[in-house]
Amino acid sequence: MTESTTLQLSPTIGLELGSATTQVAVYGADGKHIKERKISTTRRGIGGLLERFPGASVVMETSTASRWSNSFAQDC
Repeated sequence: MTESTTLQLSPTIGLELGSATTQVAVYGADGKHIKERKISTTRRGIGGLLERFPGASVVMETSTASRWSNSFAQDC
């Protein structure tokens, strides 16, 4: 008997943090670009995005907003 295993990959979200807005790029598990947009750099803005893509990997560009994002990440 042979066991078949399927690897389920999650989407990847790239965030470029700014003081007022954050540039977002979303890529599917296959690496294809899904969407790009700007959202507000707030807990509500970023939290709402992450809720739409549960289990996604998140890549974040560091900047002066990184202190705020660190406190936000601990809440997720």
